[in-house]
Amino acid sequence: MPARQASSPASAVPAPPIVSQAVVLGHGGPTTCWAVPEVCVAGGRIAGVGCRAVARTYRLGGVRRLVNAVMSPLTRIGLTGRHTYLLTVRGRVSARSYSTPVILVENGERWLVAPYGEVGWVRNARVAGRVEISRAGRSEALHIEEVSPEQAAPVLKRYLTSVSVVRPFFDVKPDSGIEEFVAEAPRHPVFRLIEH
Repeated sequence: MPARQASSPASAVPAPPIVSQAVVLGHGGPTTCWAVPEVCVAGGRIAGVGCRAVARTYRLGGVRRLVNAVMSPLTRIGLTGRHTYLLTVRGRVSARSYSTPVILVENGERWLVAPYGEVGWVRNARVAGRVEISRAGRSEALHIEEVSPEQAAPVLKRYLTSVSVVRPFFDVKPDSGIEEFVAEAPRHPVFRLIEH
């Protein structure tokens, strides 16, 4: 009688294909990167053959709320960077006013950038068609105009060059070509601020 072949335990599940022995930096040391082919998503900065970094998804967690809570009063009295403002928008459902610190691009015109994508203030601002910006004890009520990807691209490039903290949320780098920023623009709405 032929010998029976050993079978794998019923609970065994095949491991996903390993893309590479990628190194995930800043998240607990080196680890193996398991992912779909050519895409390595591990929540950190990734380096390794066969993997490419993927932009993070923004979530308003406890740390970010704390930073906003500290930055908001400092912005009101002008103790933050000269391009930092407190943005206030009216809720599209609640009609309540919501405020968050933002950094504008100011180059003769003023531009409001959404580095984290279509978050709450973006949706509210689109419906309202106007926003209020405040800093150093002064406030302005302004109309907004959402611009095309072609118009947004140079603004996003300048923003990403100046504001390094948001770079993990982009699939481009400051030195990427303008065509790459055009492709990136639909993920990061840009609004022109217009005086009444």
